[in-house]
Amino acid sequence: MARLPGVSPSPEREQALIDTLASALSAVMEPWITPLVLEDADPQLMRWGAAFPEGSGLASELILCPQSRIGFCGDFISGPGFGLIEGALRSGEELAEQLLAAMGPVSVPAHGQPA
Repeated sequence: MARLPGVSPSPEREQALIDTLASALSAVMEPWITPLVLEDADPQLMRWGAAFPEGSGLASELILCPQSRIGFCGDFISGPGFGLIEGALRSGEELAEQLLAAMGPVSVPAHGQPA
């Protein structure tokens, strides 16, 4: 794990943050993955200081390959925010939009109605 200058690691604080993030992830994923089991996982806290992409990054038009059913997002996608957490967020939003477009129209039952 990368260490940031002037920042002292605190295993207790890191574990508390991992627990909080795991709980939030479980809550968000609950509609699709129930239960989200993380007990066998080896969660690690990566500081953003460990991410130093080089070069120009992956062209944004290549983030989704529908034929292979694979998509990419992260700070390594070229465009606004390249190499920053902002770029990771923006590329995630872009990938989500492309995935939704690739899926086509989805019918969502009204609240309380059977699917």
